[in-house]
Amino acid sequence: MLYNIALELAILPIDIALCVFLLLRYTDNTIVNLSFRRMALFVTAADLMDVLCMVVLGSPVRRVLPWALLMLIQTANCVVSLAAAYSFVFYVISYETRSGRVDRSRVIGKRVNQTVLAVYAVLILQNFITGNVFTFNSRGDVIEGALYVLVVYIFPIYYVINGTMFLNAHRQHYAKGQHRMIMLSFMALVAF
Repeated sequence: MLYNIALELAILPIDIALCVFLLLRYTDNTIVNLSFRRMALFVTAADLMDVLCMVVLGSPVRRVLPWALLMLIQTANCVVSLAAAYSFVFYVISYETRSGRVDRSRVIGKRVNQTVLAVYAVLILQNFITGNVFTFNSRGDVIEGALYVLVVYIFPIYYVINGTMFLNAHRQHYAKGQHRMIMLSFMALVAF
């Protein structure tokens, strides 16, 4: 299986530079800064994990690696990607949180998000036994299971859409430029 990692490799230095900048420049621990730093770190980790996964799974070395290690690498890639998407929700909610207001819809939304996360955890963990998300054959090739699209794509997209809907519903808490950039990022994500 051949992978094109040009985009991930191109963006990785930018991700790393952003993380270093945030750690050096934004040292005050406001809820917004903490949430943004966490999101930047998870996005960088997801990009790095994606590159690692593509290098390992796209090279002949995959044929000699044990099944458990291949499963662990692919699972870590999925989990870190979901963490990046989930951290986006925390980031956009942090603007509302700093006001100290907690309305009923936010409490319900938090419970729904936690329930979705728990379902994801069960699906990703049971995959080691069932292989119904993904598994590997004896040559180290990925075999996508019935739940592959759900776990690998739909769950992270759910959190990105959830965060974007929250952003739109509470746009008064965001600068116009910030709102536009997040919406532009969302549209780019949907396009790819």
